[in-house]
Amino acid sequence: MCYQLSQSELKVVRNFKNNNGVECYLCHKTIIVANEVLTVDHKLPVSRGGQTIPENLAIYCQNCNTDKSDMTVKEYKDYLINKEYILKNNDTLKTLQEMINLNTNVTLKFNDSQRLLSSKIREKSDIEKCITDTNFDASEGYILCRDMKKVLIEISTITKETNRSQKISLMAFQQNKVLNKTYIDVANDIMSDVRCKMGLGHLRDNDKKTA
Repeated sequence: MCYQLSQSELKVVRNFKNNNGVECYLCHKTIIVANEVLTVDHKLPVSRGGQTIPENLAIYCQNCNTDKSDMTVKEYKDYLINKEYILKNNDTLKTLQEMINLNTNVTLKFNDSQRLLSSKIREKSDIEKCITDTNFDASEGYILCRDMKKVLIEISTITKETNRSQKISLMAFQQNKVLNKTYIDVANDIMSDVRCKMGLGHLRDNDKKTA
């Protein structure tokens, strides 16, 4: 059950939030208030006996505040060490990451194909400009004609390949949206088990963090 702060405690929290910086106490990143939520929470959770006094309060980014849940600061730092190792070495997450990387490479290949096509189109424009703006003899005209034919063939080939890879890239993009969500869900499930085994605080849907 989430501990409800009294009005006097809420005033202490608001004053602390207004009179302290915007660096997260845990990850030390600067919180850009316009883009994310700046929160205040207890170093020693209220549910664990912590008091709502300035000495026991700290500024947190929303991610750290949510992830910490009802752990102490020391517990959370120990948890993060385990979290990094476990997620890095989990076979299911490795497989998901490989699938994500494969789809990402498909998208990168499509982007490369687009850039190459744009380059060839510019090359064609340069030849056209040379033909229209320059006086040239028969020998130079032959070279221009040869170069134009070459670039037109290349444009045709690359256009076909780009159109093919565009369809695959779209599929890869849609798959990655699902894979990324699955990765997060699996990682959260794994770490929920870790929290239980470590006897640490757990994330609960009905918990409300101090704003």
